[in-house]
Amino acid sequence: MNLNAVNLNLMVALDALLDERSVTKAARRVGVTQPAMSYSLRQLRELFGDPLLERGLLTPLAESLRDRVRSGLSELQHVLDAREEFDPVTSERTFRVAASDTFQVVGLHRFLALVASRAPGVDIVLRPPDAATHDALAAGSIDLLAGSDEQATAGLSRTPLYDERFVCIVRQDHPEVRSRLGLATYCRLPHALVATDEEPGYVDRALAQLDRSRRVAVRLPDFAGIGHVIAGTDMVATVPGRLAERLAETLPIRVLTPPVRFPTFPVSLFWHGRFDAEPGHRWLRDQLVESSASGR
Repeated sequence: MNLNAVNLNLMVALDALLDERSVTKAARRVGVTQPAMSYSLRQLRELFGDPLLERGLLTPLAESLRDRVRSGLSELQHVLDAREEFDPVTSERTFRVAASDTFQVVGLHRFLALVASRAPGVDIVLRPPDAATHDALAAGSIDLLAGSDEQATAGLSRTPLYDERFVCIVRQDHPEVRSRLGLATYCRLPHALVATDEEPGYVDRALAQLDRSRRVAVRLPDFAGIGHVIAGTDMVATVPGRLAERLAETLPIRVLTPPVRFPTFPVSLFWHGRFDAEPGHRWLRDQLVESSASGR
């Protein structure tokens, strides 16, 4: 395929189609009419010899193109921006951040408020971290990752956001828990646990050192529902402290000191080192660091 014969505007259309999986939504995102986007899709199908998008589903080839198209457009944008300073007041740039559901509950509101007040035209796209996140950081299709230091890999730059601690949460009128949570009660109560597998976690390992154990009554895939589970049952959960305090603002739950000493863990901001000096990237990192510090 000869690059000289390709209309690069088609790559912008392709990026929107792969992301939105809808001709109508892609047209709205790019700012063209639906017939114009349909025409672009026909050209793309001819160019790649593949349907790409059918009834809202991407073909295997289209799936394989997503990160590469986004990466290529990101690199091209960096080339065009190379001699420009980043002005948050006038910028209409879109940044993509990988962050856990915990961060979305704990710190997202402060971060978005800060961005909105200083850069009203800047948009933020949040995505959950997954196995492809580190490759996406290297490609530039994701700008930042907010997470624990366990997620660090070679080639990533890092700055600390805050140190997190573990606490316990129970419902406000729990019949077995008064002003404190003792070890015997903690082990006897059914536990709610957020985990993606059934392996023993840090709580189980700490209890095993004391010749104790617990019963995990329910395993949840993420923290989105943990507060409502605790508020409506007699279960106990051991969760990050900032998350617990945020949940307690709106739900009838109590935050208690665990009867077992658990280590704290750092939460950091990661990005690929080749974006260290990029002005817009640097500005975004500063906003995340500042908003995280204000929540301490």
